[in-house]
Amino acid sequence: MQGRRDFAFGLDQGLAAFRALGGPKSLYIGPFGHSPSSFPGPDVAQAAATWSAWLAAHLAGTTSPQGLRRVALAADPYVVTRTRTAGALPKTGVTRFRAGGTSRAGGMGSFTRQLGRTKRLLETFGRPMVTLRASGTMGHVVAVLKARTTSGRELTVSAGGVKVQLGASPRPVTFRLIGQVTTIPRGSRLSLRVGSTSGDLLYIAPALPTQRLAVGRIIVSLPILREPVSR
Repeated sequence: MQGRRDFAFGLDQGLAAFRALGGPKSLYIGPFGHSPSSFPGPDVAQAAATWSAWLAAHLAGTTSPQGLRRVALAADPYVVTRTRTAGALPKTGVTRFRAGGTSRAGGMGSFTRQLGRTKRLLETFGRPMVTLRASGTMGHVVAVLKARTTSGRELTVSAGGVKVQLGASPRPVTFRLIGQVTTIPRGSRLSLRVGSTSGDLLYIAPALPTQRLAVGRIIVSLPILREPVSR
C-alpha cells in the first residue's frame, strides 16, 4: 500500500519494494498517507477491500502467483471507478521544463524561477530530476517544485535537496526530488524555488548567513504517465 502523495514515504520506496520482492505481490497506490495527504484517505473502503481480497486469495491458494501480481493506481480526485489495474507498473515518459538567467541567494534566503505553463494535463509518476549550474559557498541546495493552476490553487509537486561542493566557477548539479504521483492540470504555471531550505518543515537545515549561492540555467525533468488515470 503506497500513498500517491506522501512526503515522508515517497513513491520510490513502494516501487523499490515491489520490484525487489519475489513471488505473489501486489501494489496499490491511492490518495492516503502523510502530509500533504491524510490517513485514512477517501479510498479507505477500497484500500481495505483490496488488501483483504488479495490476502484471502493468497491464503486459500485459489489464484496463481501470477494472477495475484497486480498494480492498482487510484485517480486524483478520487473516484473508485477510475482506479486503473494492470499486471505491471505503468509506462512513463519524460517532459522537460527549462529556465534561463542567473539568480542568487544567501543564508536562509531563496529565489523562484518560472518554468512555463503545462500544455496538457500531466500526471507525474516517480522522482523529478533537477539539473542546474551553480557556484558559491553553500554546502547544500534545496529545490521545491510548485504548480499554480488556472483557478489560482497552488500545488507542491515535489521537493528535494542535495549536498554540494561548489566554488567560484559554475558547475552542473543534478539531484532528484521525492517520488510522487501528482496531477498537474492543463495550463498550470510551474515554478522552482531554490535555496538552503524548503520554507517548511521538510528541509529545515539552513545555510550560514555568510554562505552564498548563484544559479544559472535550470532544467526540470518530470517523469509522467503516458496515459494519465486522473482527469
